[in-house]
Amino acid sequence: MSFAFFFKPDKLLHFNRAKYMNDTPKKKSSLTSNIITVMIVLIMLAGIGLLLYPTISEKWNAVHQSRIIAGYTEQIKANNEARITEMWDEAVRYNEKLLTYTDRYNLSDEQMEEYMSTLDATGTGVMGYITIPKIDVELPIYHTTDEAVLQIGVGHIPGTSLPVGGESTHAVLSGHRGLPSAKLFTRLDEVLVGDTFALHILDKVLIYTVDDIKVVLPEEADLIDIVEGKDYCTLITCTPYGVNTHRMLVRGEHIETITDEEYKAKYEKASAAASSVTSDNGTMDQGRAIPDWVPIAFAICAVLILGFALFAPVKKKEKKDKKTPEKENNSSSEQ
Repeated sequence: MSFAFFFKPDKLLHFNRAKYMNDTPKKKSSLTSNIITVMIVLIMLAGIGLLLYPTISEKWNAVHQSRIIAGYTEQIKANNEARITEMWDEAVRYNEKLLTYTDRYNLSDEQMEEYMSTLDATGTGVMGYITIPKIDVELPIYHTTDEAVLQIGVGHIPGTSLPVGGESTHAVLSGHRGLPSAKLFTRLDEVLVGDTFALHILDKVLIYTVDDIKVVLPEEADLIDIVEGKDYCTLITCTPYGVNTHRMLVRGEHIETITDEEYKAKYEKASAAASSVTSDNGTMDQGRAIPDWVPIAFAICAVLILGFALFAPVKKKEKKDKKTPEKENNSSSEQ
């Protein structure tokens, strides 16, 4: 073959133009494909994040709540018996004084300061913690029902009795329901009359038996008033689930005060049995409480789909690229 073939102007022009015309669409197609791939990856990652957020955040909050309760318990054990008795007596005197207030639900600044400093053993606003064996709940109890408090635990309503029991007392505790980041009182509607819950305050455990459950409007506050001679504690949450137009009031009557060791021996076995029965009967509140494995399974499926979406086109392109040189070789051999 003559070398002049490569230097003929018409052949050279034809060669370059063909190369340019063939390469440009490929580059544009490749760029478009990369942009689409990146968008798919971002959308899939966002979807996976949304699926896993409730499960991860709930687990994180559960660990945080456990640490708060553990810290509270350690702080109480570190105090001497005389200091524990002094704090308890202060709370009892506060409840007696509360009966003399003309407007208990609108405390003055001075009264609010006294409230905040009473039964605050750790200096963090935690006055104790609540356990509800029937629904496997263990949550710290804080002074006030500020939104920051209700995001992480149970709030004590100012103007109601401090949770130390005694005649003519009525402690009222409020908790959110249905938060994506924490369960809190989500399953409170599974508690029935006759079930028990416990308030762990200082070195004592107060046991309450549920004697009344009502659903009321938010303004019906008379049901949380102190009843002379009675020793009550009421748990409040929003209802219906996801609508929150009413309030569910689960009232318990104080039946005994025991030590933490007695509680573990007497009630923890019952707690495990109650949780097992709940799981076996499938009473996860009409299916609204999604098991933890569901979002994880969805996330795994999403990752597999994402992997297939990313690597399937690559393998297809590799096969196509392998075929292209063969075609070019066949074409050149024919010439």
